[in-house]
Amino acid sequence: SAAGAGHRALNLSFFGDGVDYFTRALERLDALLDNYERAGLLCRLAESYDGLSDYTHAVSLYRQSLTLARAAQNDDIIRAALTGLSSITLNQGRYTEAVQQLEECLGLYRASGDLQGQARVLNRLGIAYEYQGQIERGITFYEQALALYRQTGDQRGEGLMLGNLSDTYITLGQIELALQYAQAALALHRAINYRRNQIYDLLHLADAYAHIGQFALALEYFHQAQEINRSVNERLVACLLLNNLSLTYANMGKTGDALDSAGRALLLAVEIGTHFGEAYALRMLGAAYILLEDLTKAEENLVEAVRIADSIGHAFIAHSARLDLARLYLHAGLLERALKTIVRARQTLYPATNHLAAALHGITLARMGRMEAAQDAFYLAMAYAEAQLAQCAELYEARYAHGLALVGLALCAEVAEARAPFIQRALESFQAALAVSDADGVLEKMSDLLEELAPIDSGGLMAPVRGLLTWR
Repeated sequence: SAAGAGHRALNLSFFGDGVDYFTRALERLDALLDNYERAGLLCRLAESYDGLSDYTHAVSLYRQSLTLARAAQNDDIIRAALTGLSSITLNQGRYTEAVQQLEECLGLYRASGDLQGQARVLNRLGIAYEYQGQIERGITFYEQALALYRQTGDQRGEGLMLGNLSDTYITLGQIELALQYAQAALALHRAINYRRNQIYDLLHLADAYAHIGQFALALEYFHQAQEINRSVNERLVACLLLNNLSLTYANMGKTGDALDSAGRALLLAVEIGTHFGEAYALRMLGAAYILLEDLTKAEENLVEAVRIADSIGHAFIAHSARLDLARLYLHAGLLERALKTIVRARQTLYPATNHLAAALHGITLARMGRMEAAQDAFYLAMAYAEAQLAQCAELYEARYAHGLALVGLALCAEVAEARAPFIQRALESFQAALAVSDADGVLEKMSDLLEELAPIDSGGLMAPVRGLLTWR
């Protein structure tokens, strides 16, 4: 039968065939189907469109299926439709709505005793909370899901959770742990020949190595992930890869490549309707335009990135875009606007960026003549940086932030004798940072931030540091 062929096609991930067979089954059997049967076929048709990243059709069909399943009081189809619908809602960045759908779904899976279903929902709840900035809560859900996947012997699920934990520990700056999880996930997915999730594992490895300045190695992993995705052909994954590539290219000083990757990611994000991908791409375009000193285009893209990220509740993209906007306003001499933006950005705290955010806050306050408040921010930046470096000594941004904070403290010091020791310590911090990464894009960003302190350096204190931190 057409329905049977559709089930076989979908189980083999032949999504286009699934669309064809389930559509034919619905057309041929329309008059014979009751609500229960129609709901089931609509749900499977939705899953087929979902596999093709055709989210418009998939969402419509999941909702039709859900309505009919509720009328028929069929919990199996309600669970399946809610699971699919919540996945798309999550991928599109509508996190509050996704959590509501997932919590209903979790209750149904618990009532049925379906451990694998519970694990899938717990995973997605972890993603939803992580993206809203509740990282520790996200980890709790991931660990619960991991335990259930291991209990049921689901190796695909186990590998997925290892990968998600890797991604989360990157955000926390715990790179060694992140690498361990990513490598374990990749080994597991290779052992069971599950290529789709190998893409994410390679992406996590790339991100982890990029965080410690190993950009060439990161590019290798990105390109391996792209090669696999050419055969898997998932557009959402392609969008994510392009966005992350853009960030790596920007750090390497390959601004043209960064702009191209972000531009392609934006087109793809709009095409498939992922607001998360759109906000991420706009943020990367804004960062690239800052490097090109096109502040008008940079502001346009970053403001739109913030708007979308705020609207969907994606805390990290909103936070990151605001940090870039604050740098832009500081560079343009718009100090009040820079201060307002950095204060708003710092309402969400991320271990991997707290140090640089606090240093930027201190630089802005110092430029405004608010030296006591600036000192507090600089000391906080140092504390954040030292906490991160205690976990991973190769976090180059933490080392640069540490150096910037020390220069700021030297310029804010009221006692002249205290200034030289701060500068000497700053030199040591920057030398350690350069030993980890002296990539062109990194140097340009950090030297630009250092130069924002130049207007308050009347005595030439910064000269030794400026000589060291020269962008090529």
